[in-house]
Amino acid sequence: MQGVDESIISARQTGYLARYLVDIGDRVRKGQLLAVLTSPDTDQQLAQARAQAVQSGAAVSQSRSDEVRLQAATSAARAQAAQATAQLSHAQAAQAQAAAQVAAASRQVAQAQAAAEHSRQAERLAQRTWLRNQQLLNEGFVSTQDADQFQAAWKEAQADLVAAQRGDDASAANLKAQQAAFESSKADVVAARANVQSARDNVAAAAASQQSGQSAIAAAVANQQAVESNLQRNQTLAGFERVVAPFDGRITNRYADAGTLITADGSNKAYLFGLSRRGRLRVQVHVPESYALALKVGQPATMTVKELPGQTFPSVITKVSDAFDPTTRTELVEVWTHDDAHGKLLPGMYANVTLKPPMKPSLHIPGTALITDSRGTGVDLVTPQHTVQYKEISLGRDYGAEVEVVNGLEAKDLIVDTPSDTLKDGQQVDYDDPDAPASSAPTPR
Repeated sequence: MQGVDESIISARQTGYLARYLVDIGDRVRKGQLLAVLTSPDTDQQLAQARAQAVQSGAAVSQSRSDEVRLQAATSAARAQAAQATAQLSHAQAAQAQAAAQVAAASRQVAQAQAAAEHSRQAERLAQRTWLRNQQLLNEGFVSTQDADQFQAAWKEAQADLVAAQRGDDASAANLKAQQAAFESSKADVVAARANVQSARDNVAAAAASQQSGQSAIAAAVANQQAVESNLQRNQTLAGFERVVAPFDGRITNRYADAGTLITADGSNKAYLFGLSRRGRLRVQVHVPESYALALKVGQPATMTVKELPGQTFPSVITKVSDAFDPTTRTELVEVWTHDDAHGKLLPGMYANVTLKPPMKPSLHIPGTALITDSRGTGVDLVTPQHTVQYKEISLGRDYGAEVEVVNGLEAKDLIVDTPSDTLKDGQQVDYDDPDAPASSAPTPR
């Protein structure tokens, strides 16, 4: 017999058995602490993994701080680029205005030059008129008053000429000033363009630094995940230093004492306890092929134990393998008890199992009625017309004097017991009583 759940509890972690908390015969509950191991290597690896986790977390935080700083630097560079672009636009507008002022000053110079030339011509004409009238005055052809008027006109023309020349000089000076301002505005535009290009280069450099910072964050996060995974692994391994019960049951064996080196290599060196769940017990039975086909899950069975004479234990078929061992021609069937009979049945006991498969009624005939020849295995039947007819049959179990017929006959059939070699198919025969036993041999006519 075996418990429904039986297990050898092994250590998953190599280490020394520090203490065991249960012993043989103790009842335990699922999850109950059974033993504690110490594994210095695992503890050291766990401490190292925790330190690495703290370090990787700090690296991620530093990378994020750097990324924020780089974002701010990129924003500042973009703001400077925008400001430089605005300054360039302003310088270009100032240059356009200076060019317009130069053009206006050039027009003023042309106008002043034209006015000065006009005044010069007018002064020359007034001078010639005055000189001509002065001679006529001396000769008495014009009055003194007229001569004075021509002299006054000449002096007025001289004053106008002086004023026109001054205006011309002023216009020329203004043109030079406007041309100097235009050249200055051109220099401002060149400087503004240089500032714009520098600002754009700064933006590109800041953006590259920010991208590098983001890559650094991704690398730091990936490293943190790897470190945390390693930490979880070491925590899991450290957790294996505490051995707990996988299910409710009773401790059936203890394999190690305190201080023993437990090696988790899959061998019996890792064994700590044997655990069995009390309650229903199970027995595995190898059933012959002739009976196995009639067995189904849920059919009743009984168990008996030699040590408990006169007592039977109700059981049930719980598992059927639905496959036959080609060597033994048996099928594996598992039978469970309904309970543990109030503690009477214990794992490890030997039990006899009685199965009660539903069997359909079978026909038994005397072995002396069989005919075995080149036609196969069969019997001679007596038909209602009192004739002999050979019928092939299929046999089941052999009981010695009788054999089981599983196919080919019906209960109402009359057969010939110990048939003679002279009987042939279709031969007429007589028999004393149709209700006589099948062992009565008919008499040939």
